[in-house]
Amino acid sequence: ALWADSWPPFERDVRPQLNDPSIMYPHTPPLAQQVPSWLLWRLSVALPLLLLLPLAALRPRGVPATRLLNELWLGLVTSIATAFLFTCVVKVHVGRLRPDFLSRCMPVDGSCTGDAAAVTEGRKSFPSGHSTLVWAGLGLVSIAYAARLADLSTPRLGSLFKVVVAAAPAMVALGVALSRVADYWHHWQDVLVGSLIGCVAAYGAWRLRFPSPVAAVPSGRSRLTPHVCAEDLELLAKEHRSPPSERVEV
Repeated sequence: ALWADSWPPFERDVRPQLNDPSIMYPHTPPLAQQVPSWLLWRLSVALPLLLLLPLAALRPRGVPATRLLNELWLGLVTSIATAFLFTCVVKVHVGRLRPDFLSRCMPVDGSCTGDAAAVTEGRKSFPSGHSTLVWAGLGLVSIAYAARLADLSTPRLGSLFKVVVAAAPAMVALGVALSRVADYWHHWQDVLVGSLIGCVAAYGAWRLRFPSPVAAVPSGRSRLTPHVCAEDLELLAKEHRSPPSERVEV
């Protein structure tokens, strides 16, 4: 985060937008935001790590708990790191002004007279970093629960219950994303694109390690079986089906 903050953004000429109502909103101090930075990292990283733990108890047959958690946590780290890096690069190259930029800038004769750090931060509106990170983290959790619940056909778990459980993390992410518009730190386009980046990162990280959560799987297989474990299970099944004379001793 410190590295991203120290990267100077592209500085747009403020003069053509001095009368732009879209950047005239009041400034909300960082600690007065609905989701300050310290809470964002807890919701994007710590909470997903904890929410992925129960899946170890619900793991498919033949998949070790430690292997499953390793794949889930590595997928989470991959998703967050990819989304964070991409967002930082786009932010500093676009340099879009935040909705509260003029309140930060306090322009006089077309030049900003406000706090330099606040003005610099005001040039990093697109895309929304909060939206990107929270969807990259909690979005992957929703995919993981959707994949596992899709395998379960027990009558005790109705379709509505599965949808609610799988969608709950995504609803938290949506609330965080919408708060950025309410706090006047981002335009709606920033939030939309940031959320899409986080979702794409989460799905891409998932598919690197697991089957598609919506695709059909062979009988006896699970959508929560990592690719590496699936290969091991196929080798064991092939060895079990082979005649004793054809088995290879290891």
